[in-house]
Amino acid sequence: MRRYYLRTCHADMTSYNGFQWPGVGETVTAPDWSPVAECGQGLHGLLDGVGDGGLLNWSPEAKWIVFSSANKPVDLIVKHKVKTARVEFVGNRKTATDWLMAHVAADKPVVGGYKTGGYRSTLTGGDGSTLCWRVWDGARYRLHVRYVAEDGIKSSTPYRFVDGKIAEVKL
Repeated sequence: MRRYYLRTCHADMTSYNGFQWPGVGETVTAPDWSPVAECGQGLHGLLDGVGDGGLLNWSPEAKWIVFSSANKPVDLIVKHKVKTARVEFVGNRKTATDWLMAHVAADKPVVGGYKTGGYRSTLTGGDGSTLCWRVWDGARYRLHVRYVAEDGIKSSTPYRFVDGKIAEVKL
């Protein structure tokens, strides 16, 4: 089964120790591969875009890469590594996370991704997310903001703004 991963690199498509990532459609193999569950010696990424966002390059110049692999991933708790990968998409934060959500993780929170919803929409957010509702009160629009892990708001849980209150959606 092919799995998808999100990662970042420098604008020149290099990452740690000068490793050069190829372009879209190309395959790459870790030259120093080891299946040992420790950082290094593999191609690293956030499986389905889920993991430690602090490991990503958030600079405006960063390239955001979505890659896929049929290899069994090595779980490093906050990220995964594989031996061989195919680059599926390269872009900025918005375009890469949109691509990942559209093709793989539509129902999951993706690090760096954001979604907007229209009238009567239901959205979820992962750890560290901010949930905002822009609601017309009859005279003007007002923002209602909640933060995941505060005031009972849970990660990866759908919420809706109903009758002036934030309500968890039971699916």
